[in-house]
Amino acid sequence: MAEPVRTCLGCGKKFVKSKLLRFVLVVNKVVPDTGALVSGRGAYCCRDEKCIKLFVKNKKRVSRAFRRDISDIRIELALIFRSQE
Repeated sequence: MAEPVRTCLGCGKKFVKSKLLRFVLVVNKVVPDTGALVSGRGAYCCRDEKCIKLFVKNKKRVSRAFRRDISDIRIELALIFRSQE
């Protein structure tokens, strides 16, 4: 069985799910879910720094992924870069 494919919200390219970094919405913060342990909707992005910056910048695309307005929600950049180490 083939691995699921997801779209990077930074560059818009499609990749297998295991190659992308998953983000979840937790208590009004978008945080990385490196172990895919948090249930619920997720948004995906390449592990590339350029894509992550585009992901953070384009809140409209991220809002659509979470199916709610996130214009007033913080995206924890420090946690994103720490989770990649």
